[in-house]
Amino acid sequence: MALAQRACSGTALVLCAVLVGPVHAAKVSDAAATHEWMSTPVRTAAEQMLAAMPDDYYSIKGVAAEKAIATGVPHVLDVREPNEFAVEHIPGAKNVPLRSLMTAIDDLPGDKAASLIVYCKTGHRGAIALAVLRMLGYANVLSLYGGLDGWKAAGFVIEK
Repeated sequence: MALAQRACSGTALVLCAVLVGPVHAAKVSDAAATHEWMSTPVRTAAEQMLAAMPDDYYSIKGVAAEKAIATGVPHVLDVREPNEFAVEHIPGAKNVPLRSLMTAIDDLPGDKAASLIVYCKTGHRGAIALAVLRMLGYANVLSLYGGLDGWKAAGFVIEK
């Protein structure tokens, strides 16, 4: 935990706590698995971040995503596995599997203000990717609400 705290700062520290905290809590005994493992600054930062979280929880719904993607402005990242991407994906999306995200940093936009939309099949991996990318300093990241399943249910185009 100390290593994760040293590696992160500000809002990113909160995301570290959210990602690392449950793992740490699961590894300690039941008696110690309380809030005591979290330092006061981390708890305060987490409370501030959650209180300030936007109504959309950094997600974008299908119609708005489709319009944004049509402009060509956002980078669209599919964080599913390559075999899933090969079957079907959103046109123009780049496959950066979640498990490879940290080793694919050089494949991401160098501009941390760049607009990014991330998605997976249903939204779970997309939400994790969103948290990691925000932790890395990307300020303009949105996760596609409902993932590719939601995209297809809305009748939007996919590539096969």
